[in-house]
Amino acid sequence: MNKTNDAGANALLKLLRGGPDTSRLQLYELLKGQPDAPGIIAHLAQAFSAVASAPPKVVLPIPGYEKIASDIVANGLGFFELGDMRRKNHSDGRPWQCIDTELEGREVVVVGGWINDRDLMETYRTAYNAVTWKAKKLTIVICHHGDARQERAQEKGEGVDALFASHMFSSIPHASGRQNEVLLVDIHADAVLGFFQGAGMIATNVPALGILIDKIVEKEFDSKCKLGSPDAGRAKIVEKKSEQLGLGTPAIANKGRRGAKTNTYGFLGNVRNKPVLVSDDLAVSFGSAMGAAQVFRKKGAQDNMILACAHLVAPINPKTGESYVRDLVESGLYRKLYVTDSLPHAYELQAKYPDFIVVEPLGPILVPYLLG
Repeated sequence: MNKTNDAGANALLKLLRGGPDTSRLQLYELLKGQPDAPGIIAHLAQAFSAVASAPPKVVLPIPGYEKIASDIVANGLGFFELGDMRRKNHSDGRPWQCIDTELEGREVVVVGGWINDRDLMETYRTAYNAVTWKAKKLTIVICHHGDARQERAQEKGEGVDALFASHMFSSIPHASGRQNEVLLVDIHADAVLGFFQGAGMIATNVPALGILIDKIVEKEFDSKCKLGSPDAGRAKIVEKKSEQLGLGTPAIANKGRRGAKTNTYGFLGNVRNKPVLVSDDLAVSFGSAMGAAQVFRKKGAQDNMILACAHLVAPINPKTGESYVRDLVESGLYRKLYVTDSLPHAYELQAKYPDFIVVEPLGPILVPYLLG
């Protein structure tokens, strides 16, 4: 190590070995039984001294994603800072942006997502701009991939927008010759990860819904409930999570087409006299979730079911002029809806239904992935 790192290492060693009693006790509890505890402490000191000399990563959110960016900074132990940007529209309506924070030699995290082309382009534009101004490394956090369900064509001539989006982002030059990275929150189809990877990017799925389920099971059900899936498409994911939590065989609803409609007509598993936590990655019109709840109730499930979804899309129902959340609330099938803030309007809907919607911030969940 150089003199700067030596000084940082010595400072950390001094803190670890001679800090307050509580710090020493925590360190002891962490390392007791390890054959080389002093060596581990020295290794930690060296690692901390190396990162201490590096500037924080610059976090650049697109409009609507400022809260997630702020949460990353607030929970990032000083490893992140918010970047300064200016945005406006020209007189002809075309967007303009300028990154005021110096990016040369810095690692940059762009926080965005989309359910419309405007946000897609703003996420892309911000990321491209960061590399243009010599970012050392680029990580793009796609909180919600609005085209993830279009990962394959259903008919001849149909566009595969998920493939288009991945190739669009792969056109961004590599920052300092390094592969650009993308974090996708609970991506709907594994194929989408492959699209980014095949296009030359490092792509990682962030399982925020799994973390959300862990919290709900402990908080709402005292670790005693049955996990449920609204369709067989998520069966393997739910089965793995249920096994991990020791909750037994989950309830997997079956869907099928009867005429022109898709209906839930049965399920696998036993829910009699049990509370059920149903999970799905996307919440759009809630048809599958409500169908599953109806079937579970008919088979004796308790009436205190909870629904957990990673992405609260919930557009306007043209029949009512309000979000599909209203339909879910009025159905009386679930007592609560847990979601992340992967879409900015989650907080607006929570304000409208404060006793029904619980929003879990993504920022703290993202931090370890951004530091890894």
